[in-house]
Amino acid sequence: MKHLIYSCIAVCALLFTSCADQDVTENVNSNDGKPGITVSMSMEGNMQGNQAAPTSRAGGNNAIGYETDDNTGFPTPIGIYNKGTNEGTELANGDKVPVLLVFKSTDTTQPVTKVITNWTYKQGGELTLEPSETFEMKAGTDLSKGKWFVCGILGGEPLPGANQVKFNGFIEGHVARNVTGNKVKWGANIPYVFSWRELETNQANKTIKAKDPVRFKQFGTIVRLKVTNKTGFGFKYNGVRIITSNILCGQFDLKVFDEVPTTDLTDTKDVTIASATSSSFQNAFKAFKFYQRPLTDNAMIGSDGLIAKKHFRIKGDYIANYAEEKANDAKADNDLSKKLNTALTYYDHTFLKDATGNNFDNVPNNSEAPSYIYVWMAPQTQAVKLYNDNTESATSTNYTVNRVAKTQFLLMAVPTETSSATKVVPSSINMIPAYGSLKPYTSGANYPARGSVVYKFPPLSYIAKHDNFGTDAELSVDNDYNVANTKRYTYQEYVANTEKITDKLASIPSGYMFAGNEYWRSIIAQYYGFAGFRNAGASYKYAVGIVSPAKLPGWSTTKLVFHSYSKGVKDSNGKLIAYMIGMSKKPDYITNSGEGQ
Repeated sequence: MKHLIYSCIAVCALLFTSCADQDVTENVNSNDGKPGITVSMSMEGNMQGNQAAPTSRAGGNNAIGYETDDNTGFPTPIGIYNKGTNEGTELANGDKVPVLLVFKSTDTTQPVTKVITNWTYKQGGELTLEPSETFEMKAGTDLSKGKWFVCGILGGEPLPGANQVKFNGFIEGHVARNVTGNKVKWGANIPYVFSWRELETNQANKTIKAKDPVRFKQFGTIVRLKVTNKTGFGFKYNGVRIITSNILCGQFDLKVFDEVPTTDLTDTKDVTIASATSSSFQNAFKAFKFYQRPLTDNAMIGSDGLIAKKHFRIKGDYIANYAEEKANDAKADNDLSKKLNTALTYYDHTFLKDATGNNFDNVPNNSEAPSYIYVWMAPQTQAVKLYNDNTESATSTNYTVNRVAKTQFLLMAVPTETSSATKVVPSSINMIPAYGSLKPYTSGANYPARGSVVYKFPPLSYIAKHDNFGTDAELSVDNDYNVANTKRYTYQEYVANTEKITDKLASIPSGYMFAGNEYWRSIIAQYYGFAGFRNAGASYKYAVGIVSPAKLPGWSTTKLVFHSYSKGVKDSNGKLIAYMIGMSKKPDYITNSGEGQ
């Protein structure tokens, strides 16, 4: 998001009182429980139309208000809304918006203050922290010691006592204009942060101010998916499954700010954070550490939680907090005690219904979908161990760790056409791939994801399902598929008669062909590739890849490809199941590409 918020810190009176610090509920230093310093502080923020970024969801149900750009789909901020959906409306003048601020001095004897401040909203995107709104600095604060700095977080559920600010993230589909041609406005729960700003303090006058405005920047990235139908038939979809290494719902760990080196406390210049992809931008916001929201939170496991409503799940281990990150960063990659982030997140989102009760987007063949799907995520990579031995081993240290960013979108789709004449339409395309990327996203930048949805029958699907070469999409006969009810041809018959137009094999519909040996070998790879069947699944419990010949429709020559993967899994009854996933180009890290490797 390139738009900015401008906020000014004005003169503030500091009044000493005997009130206890009500915001901090967790012991973080030796001054807890002692009287704090009540501060009256003035701050202003202004969206300034399209030239400034909005404040984010700020506690409760508040969210950023957006419009969709007609040409690019870029989410343009327009204000603060009361809900993070397309049912949200702008807040009223005078509504309060909580913002969490962090104060820190270069004097290491001074405590760090983390406090919620209540800002007053004015429609159009203006925020003001009025002098009548007071809050407490940490007990023992002396503004004359060291240089003082402040940074802040807008949005989420600010819990300074627990050193957390929690977010559930945002996923939804939107069109730019409704049926009457008016701009569609919607809310999204997105975090915004501003980096360190130096403060001018006067202990004698009990004042604090900043001569320069602060600039809020979007934390994380918004990916907008727009698909084009290239399947050869019409379909509609009402949701998306996301599989990603990135964090879709998480929390800031505020304990990081207790350990920020004093050398990092520098006044953030505009030029430093002009571009989200610059190293200076990323360095300015490196103290804002974001981790997966605990799966024990009610927002995750409650009846209305993400696990129940969004089928949210995580496969693999993830780093839970800053302390865990520090402990593991100090260890070498081949230290078996090191915890790696191996997690992939799975998240199902179904569109909200419109006024007519419909929540499907209809996409005719060779057409674009009418709406974009917007997904907020915090960038993160997945650690993958590449073993240098023949097999993976829990005790082997002979491996290299690759860290890869992964994001994939699958559509909850159904065909809107049926088979006719020689046109064969599948009966189900649910979870059809729409877009995939290994691009590592950058926090603060937004990305388009334009995907072409295609559907290709597997090489053997016609022969397997249409053994008698029927033209329907479903089975051609209702009887059992035994010899009496089907027509089967030997390879010798095929070779002897392919040149004869009158031969019965000529009834194979256009676009299909008899499967040669490469087709069979691409599906039935060498026996040792079936990990699930080797030694009743005991030899290989992990995925296996095979280099094997393949010749797909349209290929003039046979190629060696990497088939990934087969895996043996036993169900609850002890029954063995083997999975074969598919084929791809040989990964760069595989050096031996001979057949059978």
